[in-house]
Amino acid sequence: MTLGAQRASIAQLVLASGGKLALLGCGLGVLGSLAVSQLVGSLLFGVSAMDPFTYAAVAAAVIAAALAASYVPSRGAARTVPLDALRAE
Repeated sequence: MTLGAQRASIAQLVLASGGKLALLGCGLGVLGSLAVSQLVGSLLFGVSAMDPFTYAAVAAAVIAAALAASYVPSRGAARTVPLDALRAE
């Protein structure tokens, strides 16, 4: 965090870092699930193992949950006064 930064840019920085981690995790999760989809295909009922709608819906839900979870810390970081944080250390 820099001195003189706007509150919105600090909140955006925290949300962006959470979003990047969520995208990376979803990408790795989709690749992993595609790798093992043939193994669990017999356990699925009414859905194929390679259903693109299901993959997209689950990835969107995970990304939305990650962004919602990083919203609270971003609000806290935006409210922090940098000089007070420096004085505390």
